[in-house]
Amino acid sequence: MMSQHTLAKLTNITFYYGKRSVLSDVSLTINKGDFLGLVGPNGSGKSTLVKLLLGLLRTTEGTVELFGQPMNRFNQWDKIGYVSQKANSFSSGFPATVYEVVSMGLYGKIGLFRFLRKRHKEQIYEAIRQVGMEDYVNENIGELSGGQQQRVFIARALVSNPELLI
Repeated sequence: MMSQHTLAKLTNITFYYGKRSVLSDVSLTINKGDFLGLVGPNGSGKSTLVKLLLGLLRTTEGTVELFGQPMNRFNQWDKIGYVSQKANSFSSGFPATVYEVVSMGLYGKIGLFRFLRKRHKEQIYEAIRQVGMEDYVNENIGELSGGQQQRVFIARALVSNPELLI
């Protein structure tokens, strides 16, 4: 049983790509307030573990629970923010400003074709401020450095106030 402060629980996870074992009997609990870093050499299963946690892959054996729900019944994805390691590998001509990219992080909560209210705009500016990009709010995302782009994508994940940030 998960406590109300447990965000994710992986129990006895085993995963194979074909016949190649990538993870074997891995268990992990992530509680509210935890900071976790996955460290290891290439091919050690770090990305696979994240994909299992995000529901992008299914375990060979073991269970994944998010917010007390088994992965196959979990549907509260707005509680999770995600920033890809490769978030800045997109076309440099992508026609969006920093503000517009960060605002995209709210569409899961407010709906795709809804207007942003004053409080939403305040959330967007606050997330941009949190990552130190307020001087670039109207800049085109494609004109920023890779590190600046990554900070914008972190702001996009933060803007919806997720309970779990991956």
